[in-house]
Amino acid sequence: MILAVISDSHDRIDVLADIVEELNEADAVLHAGDLISPFVLRTLEKVKPEIHAVYGNNDGDRRTLYEWGLKYGVRFHGDFLVMKELGLFMSHNVESYKEALISSGKFRIVIGGHTHRAEIRKEGETLFINPGELCGYLTGRRTYAVVDVDTKDARIIEL
Repeated sequence: MILAVISDSHDRIDVLADIVEELNEADAVLHAGDLISPFVLRTLEKVKPEIHAVYGNNDGDRRTLYEWGLKYGVRFHGDFLVMKELGLFMSHNVESYKEALISSGKFRIVIGGHTHRAEIRKEGETLFINPGELCGYLTGRRTYAVVDVDTKDARIIEL
């Protein structure tokens, strides 16, 4: 299974629109928070694979994000997402407990966002992924990640 992992898009409809084709090549898309405004979800309607998202610290209007998400094919899971069948955990800001998640042995893949810094790290049997920022505001780099769940092969894609 191939996952496209994005985070911190911060209202960048233009960048989301630019990667719709790439997202459509994945089996599923995960968004690790900070979409920001509900109107951004309209752009994701063109994405064919299922989209799972968690809320970020800047996602203020959670109720409308959730409701519009249902309309445009984005399923919000709250502050964190656990996909037991994949051994996957995702939350926006995992920095304070990232090491505990990784060393727990409970997850094959741990995904976080928030820092805007792209990172892929394998520790033991656990793969940690921060796809960086799709918006490019803090680092000047617009990035996302692609991960093969079966092989745990992951890479950062820079636009």
